[in-house]
Order: sequence, then structure tokens, then C-alpha cells
Amino acid sequence: MSPKNPVGRPKGDSKAREKLLEAATQLFAKLDYDKVSIRMIANKAAVDAALIRYYFGSKAQLFGEMLKNVSNPVFNALQQGKQNTDISDLGKVMRGYYTTMVENPYFPKLIYKLSGLPREHESAQQLELMISNMGRFKSKALFEQLVNKKALIEGIDPEMAQISFLSLMVFPFLMPERLLEANQIELSKQKFLKLADHNVQLLERGLFKSKEQRNAAQ
Repeated sequence: MSPKNPVGRPKGDSKAREKLLEAATQLFAKLDYDKVSIRMIANKAAVDAALIRYYFGSKAQLFGEMLKNVSNPVFNALQQGKQNTDISDLGKVMRGYYTTMVENPYFPKLIYKLSGLPREHESAQQLELMISNMGRFKSKALFEQLVNKKALIEGIDPEMAQISFLSLMVFPFLMPERLLEANQIELSKQKFLKLADHNVQLLERGLFKSKEQRNAAQ
């Protein structure tokens, strides 16, 4: 990647860019955007603060690059489901998503924090830019095609089914620690992947017709 400011490269660690991205990820996931300063990021990364301007240009641009770095694997997993319109494909999307999410624990925390910010805030603008550049996972279009295939059980509201699907995708990664502790639940990577299979079964048995019923309907 070409540096933001190729003139006068400051002396520093050759891995400074990666260190800055990791430091920014940890700080922004923990603190509000406005409470994180360039100096804080540089200190945590143990590099010269001038390297932030050199590699990224500004705090906002560093934030945007950090968002892309964290979210790319997640969006890539979801994008694989854009053209899939079969129930088995939904299962693949969910399993792929869960597998990716357990390796990217900062993503849901960052998105949750950003979603409540005013659209004019510079950090929220970076989120909008990231989404527009990477595309959206179109669950509505996917469910509309499943309805056209008569895949839903009779009486199931397609919009409610879509919301249930998104809830199963999102909520497990946003559950507060206190809620987990109060219910004596410990979630490891292995349990998250097991939960993915469990949720796929909930979808298949609770919302969709059996394969034989779907074939008969077509």
C-alpha cells in the first residue's frame, strides 16, 4: 500500500503500521472515539506519533483503515451468501460467519459503538464509507427469494423470519459479560461454533419446510 505522505518518511519500526492498527483497534474498542488521541495510539504501539500521519494521514483515516482491517474478513464471509438462495446456503453463511467472528472479536464491539453515533460524526462517516465500499449483506433480498421458492413454513411472516435470522447472527457476539455471568454461561471458540450448528437447526426446523415439502411445492 502506498503511504499517505511519501515525503520525509520518519525513522521507525518497519512493522509500525501493523502495530498502529492493532493499538488503534484495542483502544477504539474500549474507549469512545473522541477519547482516543493520536498520542495514545502511538504510545500503545510504542512508535513515533509522526508515523500515524505518514501511514494514514489523520486519526479519522487511521480509524477507517482500522475498520477495514477488522471487518474485511467478516464482510467477505457474508458476501459469499449474497447469491445463495437455498436453505442449506443459509446454514453455510451462518457457519462461515460464526467461524470468522470468533477470530475477529473486536468487530461487533466497534460496530455496536458506532451505530449510535450521529451520522455527521467523523467516525460514523468512516463506518458509512466502509459499508458503501464493501457492500451490504442483503438478507431481505435473500429471504424474498426464499419466499418465492415457497421455502418458509405456512404462516411464517417473512420479515419476522429475516429478523430472527439476523438476531441469531448478531446477538451472541454482543451479549454483555454480566448477562453471561448471571446465567453461568462461558462462551469459548468451540462453543460459538457449536452454537452456529445449533442455530442452523433452529432455522431449518422452525422456519423452513423440509426438503421433501420444498420439492413438492416446486
